[in-house]
Amino acid sequence: MEIQVSDLSGRLQVNGLVPTAEEKKKREKEQDKDSEKVQREIWKRFLLSGDFAVEDEDEVALLLDSLMDWIDEDDEEREHGAEQGYYSSLKPAYAAANRPLLSVEELLLVRGWNRKLLYGDEEHSGIIDYLTVAGQDAKININTAPAPVLQALQDEMTEDLASDLIDFRNDEENREVLAQADWYKRVRGVPGDLNFDSNRITTQSSFFLVTITARIDELQRTGTGILQRMDNREQQLLYWKIQ
Repeated sequence: MEIQVSDLSGRLQVNGLVPTAEEKKKREKEQDKDSEKVQREIWKRFLLSGDFAVEDEDEVALLLDSLMDWIDEDDEEREHGAEQGYYSSLKPAYAAANRPLLSVEELLLVRGWNRKLLYGDEEHSGIIDYLTVAGQDAKININTAPAPVLQALQDEMTEDLASDLIDFRNDEENREVLAQADWYKRVRGVPGDLNFDSNRITTQSSFFLVTITARIDELQRTGTGILQRMDNREQQLLYWKIQ
């Protein structure tokens, strides 16, 4: 038996673009009024990084508005989005989900999202390995986030700075300070005025992708699941699929 565990809390939360009613109340209590705007800016920087098959800000607006329309419960269409009227006109027709995505691959059903964007091609990288449907608080673990996600957190972030942050957190001598949300300020070369939004980052992981492969002689089966680690350290299996 082979077991692989991958952290998901350093990825962009697809469903975090549209908060639940509970999450809205929490953000209001924390006076996090600009949450949606900040989230969209992070996604815009990420999509327009140059690595992915996205042309311009107009395409980003279409992608994000359509995705948010797909997730939210109402049938009110955003300026560049799509709701039931659009999907019912397709052949074959289908309905907008109006709920959180169940898998990242479900993005292929959303207006504007396509295989080249998700999986990449000869000229572009795919975005699928930087996204997760686990979680809806839109927080990113900067201790595990890959370079493209780190770069998206602030305009001032560059490829070199992201690489420096990753080198710092991989150094065993720095392990203890990684529990502090502002550890990135200790990295040599990081501008003194660089600040990540404290409402958008964390140093803890709550969601993990588990892949289990079992072999007996010539027989092999693989299962994948999403595991949530609760605040009380208990674990809950949210999703499981046998391939």
